[in-house]
Amino acid sequence: MNSKGQSGLARLLLLSVLLASAYPNRGTSGEPALDPCKLLSDEQVRVVVPKLAGGMVTHAGASLIKGVDAYECAYIDEQANGLNVILNIATDEARFAEIKGSSSRYEKAQKVGIGDEAWIYPRDNSLNVTVYKHFTVIDLQLSVPDATQKSKELIELARTVANNVE
Repeated sequence: MNSKGQSGLARLLLLSVLLASAYPNRGTSGEPALDPCKLLSDEQVRVVVPKLAGGMVTHAGASLIKGVDAYECAYIDEQANGLNVILNIATDEARFAEIKGSSSRYEKAQKVGIGDEAWIYPRDNSLNVTVYKHFTVIDLQLSVPDATQKSKELIELARTVANNVE
C-alpha cells in the first residue's frame, strides 16, 4: 500500500470511530452496547501493534444468533496490520454451548490460564487467543508480521480483556 492509501485508511478509520461513537448500537437486552474498544488502552495495544493508527468498533450489539450479542474492536496500523478483539456474549448456557463449539478444535493449541478455559494458537498469518469466561467467548486475533514472537504480550492482553468482562 502506498502512502496515499495508508493516509486514506487512517482517515477512514478516524471517521468510522467518530460515527461509531455518535451512533451506538444496542444489545439484545435493549441496553447500550458494550464498547469493545474500551477494554484495552491504546498504550496496551501498542505493545503488539507499535505503529497503532487507532481503533474502531466494527460491531456492537445483537448478532445473527438470537440471544447472543457480538462486539468487535479493530486496532490497526497504517499498513492495515493489527489486533481484533472480539466478544460473543450468550444470554444462557444453551446459547453459550452453540457459540463456543467443541474444545476439540483446540487440541493442537497451547492452553493458557485465563477465564474458565483459554488457548493460544497460530491460524493463517495471525496469532490467536480464545478465552471462555462464563457465557462469553473472547477472541484476540493478532495480525502483524512478527505475531508469533508476541505470544506473552497477547496472552496478557487477553487476560486484561477477560478481567474487564463480567
